[in-house]
Amino acid sequence: VRLVRVLASESSAALVTHTPVEALEAEGGSTLVHTTRGTMRAERVVLALNAYAPLLVPDLAPFVRPVRAQMLATAPVAPLLTRPVYSHEGYYYVRQHTDGRLLVGGARHRHRDEEVGYEDATTPALQADLEAYLAEHVPTASPVQVERRWSGTMGFSPDGLPLVGALPGHPESRWLGGFTGHGMGFAVRLARLAVREMVGEDDEYADLFATARVVGLRSQVASLNPS
Repeated sequence: VRLVRVLASESSAALVTHTPVEALEAEGGSTLVHTTRGTMRAERVVLALNAYAPLLVPDLAPFVRPVRAQMLATAPVAPLLTRPVYSHEGYYYVRQHTDGRLLVGGARHRHRDEEVGYEDATTPALQADLEAYLAEHVPTASPVQVERRWSGTMGFSPDGLPLVGALPGHPESRWLGGFTGHGMGFAVRLARLAVREMVGEDDEYADLFATARVVGLRSQVASLNPS
């Protein structure tokens, strides 16, 4: 949040918040952005909705899908960790806040079928797995009181890398998403890539994050499974 506020303060853009976009419409080389507070005309649009992009533009469904993540926060405990810790190939993660609270997340691999879609809610089974993980791997902190539980929806790409592509029906505009849980590391860089493409500048990573790679991947899968 602090990063977004700094970027906003350094920009000359007029920010309009609490104004959901309901539809995009191409008209005369520009885009009509229909919102709950009226319609705006834009020469170019950057659609940065990640998991929610297909709800506005259904054609993006093959490129990004919604996957839920869950976490919990404990009451403050004595200092244990000096840095974020990942285990089980990244499916569990824990860090300690400066106030002593432990933040634990993950366990999605144990509930793959349930942790999909747009429902923003915690579930008893997965939260129990987070507590069990904490008890087993950070026993000096157990038993400990859980103060908060929460979830969030991530946008996953088919191959784990995020994407930048032309917005369907609006070739002068761009969309970006599919960060697969790593948006903090990728988002600013891919936004820069999207803007460079829109103004006709080259970017050394354009091919790496292009939607063409997913189209090619899907074609390869189809050729292996013609049915």
